[in-house]
Amino acid sequence: MNNIDLEKLYTVTREEFGENVDAVLDKVKETSPILIRSEGEPDLLLFDYEQYMELFGFLYTEEQIAEIEAGCASCEGK
Repeated sequence: MNNIDLEKLYTVTREEFGENVDAVLDKVKETSPILIRSEGEPDLLLFDYEQYMELFGFLYTEEQIAEIEAGCASCEGK
C-alpha cells in the first residue's frame, strides 16, 4: 500500500466511533484502514494491528513489540 485513497475508505465520525467502539474495531478487521473524520475533515486512520505492524513495525524494537503484544493479550481476557 503506497497511496491511500481517502475517498474509498470506510469512514466514521469521531462521534460514531465513540458510540460504537466495538463495532468499529470489528469492522477494521475486515476493512483496514478506516478513516475517522472530525468536523467533516479527515482526522485519523485506524489500522488492523497486523496491517499496522506490517507497514510500521520497523519503528519499534523487538522488546517494544513484545510489550505491546503482552498488553494486548492481557486485555483480550477482560
